[in-house]
Amino acid sequence: MNTELQKEDMTLDEAFGKVEAVLDRLEAEDTTLENSFQMYQEGMRLLKICNDKIDRVEKQVLVMDEKGELNEF
Repeated sequence: MNTELQKEDMTLDEAFGKVEAVLDRLEAEDTTLENSFQMYQEGMRLLKICNDKIDRVEKQVLVMDEKGELNEF
């Protein structure tokens, strides 16, 4: 099963939760330097997913103009 596909299927809240979990693990005193690099890369992948999801939502936001008509943002 493709883990990248699974990550893209997660919600924004789930992705942010996973970022927080990565940060908690990075802050642990027993984390090795090698594990820190792996967790950093995982965190960056998760943040990219978050940014992509936010970008998609921003493009779908509707803005009401002065005439009361809705237009895509």
